[in-house]
Amino acid sequence: MIKQLTCEGNGQRGQKDAFELIDSSDIICIFGMSLGETDVIYWERIGAWIAENPGRRVVIFARNSNFSPSIPDRAYTARENVARLFLSRTGLDDEEGEGIRKRVHIIFNSKALDGSNTD
Repeated sequence: MIKQLTCEGNGQRGQKDAFELIDSSDIICIFGMSLGETDVIYWERIGAWIAENPGRRVVIFARNSNFSPSIPDRAYTARENVARLFLSRTGLDDEEGEGIRKRVHIIFNSKALDGSNTD
């Protein structure tokens, strides 16, 4: 998905195209975005989208220089922090957020996104 301002700058239909893409997806992968408030319109749409169908998933690719999969407590906390931030942006209440948390997957520091993966 390309953010609204980029879409408008490229002469695309922007928000409408993005919403159609969200609505027609089964899995949404998020990368290169900060989960910031400026994109709340998308987070709310994705929150409604995932809440309406238990087969849907969100995968968030994030960078964290302190992430260590070899330290389970630290890895769990890092994932939960990103998941909580995402859920806080969706506009879902706490009960709805808990219901979809297991369908929000956080992947840290993936080499697949930095161009170094040649597979």
